[in-house]
Amino acid sequence: MRKVQKTVMLLIVTAFCAVSAPANVLIDSLWGTAEVKRAGQFDWKAAKRGETLYNNDMLRVAADSRARLLWAPNDVIFVHQSSQIRINLLEDKTTDMLSRHITVFFGALYFVVKEALPKGVLKPRDDIKVFTPTAIVSIRGTTFAVEVDKAKGSTTVSTLSGTVLVRNIIRDMSVFLSAPNRTTVEMGSDPKSPVPLQNSDYDSLKKWVPAVLVEKAIDERRASIKQKPDATVKFAEKILVLPLTDISGYRGRWDVGSKTAEWLSQKLAKGRIPAAFDTATGVDPLIYASQKRARYVVTGEVVRFELSQRAKISPDASKYVEYSIAEVGYRVIVIDAVEKKIVIEDSFESKIEDADLGGNSWPQLAKKPFDLKDAAFAATALGRATAHSLGQAAEVVKQYLGL
Repeated sequence: MRKVQKTVMLLIVTAFCAVSAPANVLIDSLWGTAEVKRAGQFDWKAAKRGETLYNNDMLRVAADSRARLLWAPNDVIFVHQSSQIRINLLEDKTTDMLSRHITVFFGALYFVVKEALPKGVLKPRDDIKVFTPTAIVSIRGTTFAVEVDKAKGSTTVSTLSGTVLVRNIIRDMSVFLSAPNRTTVEMGSDPKSPVPLQNSDYDSLKKWVPAVLVEKAIDERRASIKQKPDATVKFAEKILVLPLTDISGYRGRWDVGSKTAEWLSQKLAKGRIPAAFDTATGVDPLIYASQKRARYVVTGEVVRFELSQRAKISPDASKYVEYSIAEVGYRVIVIDAVEKKIVIEDSFESKIEDADLGGNSWPQLAKKPFDLKDAAFAATALGRATAHSLGQAAEVVKQYLGL
């Protein structure tokens, strides 16, 4: 379990941009005074408008002051008075992405995220996350504020437009927070039931965020009301299984994400709640569940899908053995559309070794269908690894839903 210090107010924001983007954050505007401490230095120096912040640089905004940061080409952060933050810019060489982090030691932030990220369940490499001592907030294109109570260590998230996913760090429980609502997460407790934002909440934000931006966020929410889940829908006890997003790097002819989801739906269909595979992609799971009147949505990602050939040599070099090894990994997510919560989020991995080099080569596998009902494919190392990991996933889902 992740350890969290109650005495330190910590907020980390993560976003991913192309590596070609400048590895810095611009102080776009500054009202009042602020100071910058460069990485590896001990002295604070006066900050000025137009100054850039690089990896491990720190910024602190004085009382009765505020700043605006250009965080990415389309994303802006407003920093509240009496706030101190650290900038972290890290390149992920495995994905050729540049991750942007902001650590907030105290204070509050207001985000305007213009570019909507892929709908459906958020992908680790594509989403924006806010980490606090008590919560993790996952965001698509939206406008929201995060405030940490320094004395209590609680986190309050307010969504003005769009939807964010708020999770408690300790208990690992999540709720979807749609605009215009707020929730509070305290140490060791689930996110509180969302409550509507009041005029006083908007007025408080307008004291340090331009009123025109707050009003614009309200207008955006009103314009998107027709796209929100219908609160009057009577959900049926049924399960929709949507295609998994393949982030494994596999580039073969199989549609691994769809075929995996289809097989998983067949395993779940034998329970008391009807389950069916749905081919829809790029949809918001809450809205789609509302349209289909299905209480549960199952989706996720193909994280790993690999096949390789390796060799073992005995210590005295008298034996040389070649073998194939299949490694698969899936991240499975179950959403309760009625409660607007992620009720299951788990990863399942499997590794199978097989001495049959010919039958477990990509050229031979390419001749077979990706179908666990096909005896020839099911007997391969890749087929057995897939069946094992997805079988584990199906059992976890069935146990939770009482299937």
